[in-house]
Amino acid sequence: MDNQNDNNISSDSGNDIKPAPAPSKIFGIISMVMGILTIISCGTCGILAIPGIILGIISRRKQEEPKAFAIVGIITSAVGIVVGILFLVLGGIAFVAGYLNM
Repeated sequence: MDNQNDNNISSDSGNDIKPAPAPSKIFGIISMVMGILTIISCGTCGILAIPGIILGIISRRKQEEPKAFAIVGIITSAVGIVVGILFLVLGGIAFVAGYLNM
């Protein structure tokens, strides 16, 4: 009977040690998703690439684990920007070439 009462006693000293929260990886995941969406849309959603790069850098600086999400987010966002610029330049060239052949 005494054992049950001992187990139910709570510490009221206020010095309870709480474990540290697990590191969040949400910025890295959001960065990766934005970069992938930019690539899938062939750069037409290039507006997502810049926040993707920024969130990836923030995630890397905060030492969020795993860092792979942040790295993939930065790379895919950068590739999305390059693809978007490439489509813009090729579209402009095609437009000018079509205009000159009229």
